[in-house]
Amino acid sequence: MSELTIRSDLAEKLTEIAQRENRAIDDIIEALLSQYEMPNFEMALKKLRPRLYEQARQYWQQVNDQERLKLTDDELDAQFWLIDHEGIPRLKSDQEKVTLQPGSLTKLAEKGREMNFYAEDPDISTRSREILEQEFTDSTSNG
Repeated sequence: MSELTIRSDLAEKLTEIAQRENRAIDDIIEALLSQYEMPNFEMALKKLRPRLYEQARQYWQQVNDQERLKLTDDELDAQFWLIDHEGIPRLKSDQEKVTLQPGSLTKLAEKGREMNFYAEDPDISTRSREILEQEFTDSTSNG
């Protein structure tokens, strides 16, 4: 184990972030360092999660769901699924209970999963045209 000395202003910022996100400072530093190791798609998802969790917590506050409000960011990392078309945050445990409205983005994501898109190339911009052309051949072949 090593020790590291950092400026006090950086220590304060780390402490503020850790408190705001209900996480340990080591977790915050680890997340920051992981940005240098992650593919772009994963990094974008990692940056999006805190905003989704905040939106979810606002909803759970409105409907007084105390059990879900108690979930930490780490717990949500493991359990969070999506925010549905009605704006309701859903956990993975809700997947069997909820039917999502089909939409072009949902279809694109499903098609990406079918094609093992995320494992091959995490940058959606490099293959989105290919996926759209395969899914919607009639509308893309004319233009």
